[in-house]
Amino acid sequence: DRLSVPNQIKDISTKQFSHTHFLKEFTKVKSITDKNEKGKALEDFLKKFFNSIEGLEVVEIKQAPDEQIDLILKNN
Repeated sequence: DRLSVPNQIKDISTKQFSHTHFLKEFTKVKSITDKNEKGKALEDFLKKFFNSIEGLEVVEIKQAPDEQIDLILKNN
């Protein structure tokens, strides 16, 4: 499976996105079988995750025709 959780993620905990919440949301994304729905869920997940880190803000999400997702982040 191309979506896996690196061991380093276990140390991530922000005000709004605890490790437990991260795993729960990530598991939901992994369980989606429709590729379009999975892509949208992954975008939403990543946006929520990065926006939960103080000083980071997702300002744009670009999805290329080859299913690649590019996130444009602002580092305040």
